[in-house]
Amino acid sequence: AKTVWRYYPLTSQGLDGRVRALQRDMGRREVGTAAYRERWPVAAIAQLDALVEDTRRHLSAVRVPLLLVYSHGDRTVPFGNMAIVAQGVSSQDVVQRTLDHSDHILTQEDERETVYAMVWDFLSERME
Repeated sequence: AKTVWRYYPLTSQGLDGRVRALQRDMGRREVGTAAYRERWPVAAIAQLDALVEDTRRHLSAVRVPLLLVYSHGDRTVPFGNMAIVAQGVSSQDVVQRTLDHSDHILTQEDERETVYAMVWDFLSERME
């Protein structure tokens, strides 16, 4: 299979050490990194790109109430994507909420209780 190597600056501490240092600098619990391979199949990158384009083309079909929760600390998805989604959907009920410190997987981050409360409030208000 064809692969693309991700670029990581060479350091003596390796990827796990760099992740631990980043977590420490961010004031988070040091857990290191999961066992991700440092290369990604080209086909997977092409599929992700196709998924993103397909999603953008169909955003206007979204007409149901929508809760968008994004974090300034997300290093995977740019914060500006929240505006792209909010402007692209046809829903008249779009609620946007912002977190400051969480990374990409909001339900596993330090602000997860805040996320749970946001979801609960959003659903409760619409089920009355």
